[in-house]
Amino acid sequence: MQQSSQSRSSLVAKIASSRVSRCRLNIVLLASVMALVWGFFFWEVYFFSNPNSAHIDDQLPLLPHHALPHVERPQISQELDLGHLIRFTHTPIIEYTRRVIKTAHFQGERPELTRINQRLLGPWIHVGRAELSAVAIPQTATLVVEVPRLSKADTSIFSFGMATTVPRMQDSLPGISHWLSHSKVQLHILAPADDNAAMLEVRMRKASMNVTIHADEASFAQRYVSLIKKLYEERSAKTRWLVLADDDTFFPSLTSLASHFTRIYDSSIPLIVGAISDDLRVIELYGMSASGGGGIFISIPLAEQLLQQVTWSKCLALPNNEGDELLNNCLNTFTQIRPTFDSSLHQMDIYNGEGSSPEAGYLESGIFQRWLFDGDTVLSNGYSVVEYPRAGEYGGITEKELAEVEYTWNEGDPEELWRYVHMMGPLRPRKTSEKKRSARLVDAVEVIAPEGRALRQTYVERSQINTAFRPRERVVELIWLF
Repeated sequence: MQQSSQSRSSLVAKIASSRVSRCRLNIVLLASVMALVWGFFFWEVYFFSNPNSAHIDDQLPLLPHHALPHVERPQISQELDLGHLIRFTHTPIIEYTRRVIKTAHFQGERPELTRINQRLLGPWIHVGRAELSAVAIPQTATLVVEVPRLSKADTSIFSFGMATTVPRMQDSLPGISHWLSHSKVQLHILAPADDNAAMLEVRMRKASMNVTIHADEASFAQRYVSLIKKLYEERSAKTRWLVLADDDTFFPSLTSLASHFTRIYDSSIPLIVGAISDDLRVIELYGMSASGGGGIFISIPLAEQLLQQVTWSKCLALPNNEGDELLNNCLNTFTQIRPTFDSSLHQMDIYNGEGSSPEAGYLESGIFQRWLFDGDTVLSNGYSVVEYPRAGEYGGITEKELAEVEYTWNEGDPEELWRYVHMMGPLRPRKTSEKKRSARLVDAVEVIAPEGRALRQTYVERSQINTAFRPRERVVELIWLF
């Protein structure tokens, strides 16, 4: 949860602070902006994968679709305006490469890692940052990759609620817009009165989000639990789950989420489903409780049980400063219902570094879909393009390593691995920058490219400032043809 108690021991405060500042995958959320427009294949994925499919064979078989022919183009140059890169680069000279990609669809689940016996990245060119308006770019063959078709499910089974503030909602719009836009699913927000609330609601509705902001001056914890009553009162005939979410909760695909819950859980009985913390230290401090960052899902029968007059008033009177803790105290005190923990929902209590789960491959469908190309290059779609040098003492990357999650957070301290392996394992040591060149997504926008209408993804590797080691920023642009 975002808001923590003002008086805890230093250890508790440190952990609570980490919950406030946990990795929000800001770069990934940039990818969500274009999902407003297209709902295209590579944005439809979910955190709700089969927990039994967290491993891959060391040698993945090449599937038939990997042999699809690619469209050949003559090896000539074309002049492009790269002026948009001014916003994302800083060094006087940048290294640039570009690849055009065409997609073909297949039915069924995708593998966690797909091998393609071609290189992803074409020739690199050096471009002066002051000369981006007309750049000669070598043309390369169009790459064809296969992606799964979108699943279909009724998302109206959910009604979402958030207890937050208007300024925080404004900051969280890119992520929320990814999973909520065009879904027609309700989102009710309880926030203190704010002069900008009406404007924010209009802005979100214009972006095809079914949002209502309600002024509420209660404490954060009381507002959070009060969402149950608000969502119950506002439910539709199809609503099966009342979902309490943080304003930085990210659902990569409501369709996949709905399919998962419809297949796994019985909404006709009192039930609460949530995520346990990814950090055992947090579990040690807060207990076996559902954490709000992964979403807390309450069935209608359980909501009706909690909303009985005597129980409800006593629940709201319990002393607590955090919403998910108040809810769990209410359950423990007044009901026999305990959370069902879904191992594919995540409360990502990680800090002192970056999250690497988007590169882990256990997120299925399109966004974060991974391809391993010749040259030890891995595309985690919508997140990063990573090269693993294979020269001298550097051995590239193996498929066995790619079946594990790189331990990039908490400064990679090996003494702290035990805290995370229960949810994110198996883990492997962090690779230093000499062994891993990583370009992260900074922009994605629809364009009319010379090859046709497309989505342009821009990935940037930042330079090592004031050093001779990688003094130039590198830019990879992927042009996904519609």
